[in-house]
Amino acid sequence: MRSTWINSFIDSVVGNGAFDRFPPHARRMALENAPEFKLETSMPVEQYFSAFTCEDVAAIGVPTLLITSEFSPKFFHQITNELERCMPNTERAMISRASHGMHNMNPHEYNETVLAFLAKH
Repeated sequence: MRSTWINSFIDSVVGNGAFDRFPPHARRMALENAPEFKLETSMPVEQYFSAFTCEDVAAIGVPTLLITSEFSPKFFHQITNELERCMPNTERAMISRASHGMHNMNPHEYNETVLAFLAKH
């Protein structure tokens, strides 16, 4: 079973051809989760998600690591930029040679980055 919609969604987030490169278990999981993904992206935001304002983000006082990846879609970088602007105690890292699934695409750099942040805090 193949869903053109979920294939396009994953390719837009992870990169062209990503769905086809996923191992069989990951493709199966994506297809099983396709109805939820579609619901999340088709409903008006205010009906599906509660408001999360800059003031809400500013109330997070603990050190927070914001991670993007070299090949993340532009909108992920925009979200991270806004979180960084609103949060008082952030550090930022970029994982090279990876997209949204950075923990799978470059696990060594991802793990080193997260572990260094945790050791520091």
